[in-house]
Amino acid sequence: MDKHFFWTAEDAEKLSRLRLEKGLDVFQVARMVTLSKEHVIELENSEQSDSKSHFYTPEIKAMAGKRILSLLES
Repeated sequence: MDKHFFWTAEDAEKLSRLRLEKGLDVFQVARMVTLSKEHVIELENSEQSDSKSHFYTPEIKAMAGKRILSLLES
């Protein structure tokens, strides 16, 4: 399966770095993309198990994370 559909540890680190560079807290990012702060925390935590995920599927998690990365990169 395409790497685009999975959230990686590198993606998690990039999200955390971009958020901090922009001077945003987890709640602000969550509000920007209509997610809960728990979702954003999970996306930044590269060791989070998918079995305890706040997302329905790994693909939904990856799509949400990529959407946040895209927003923070612009």
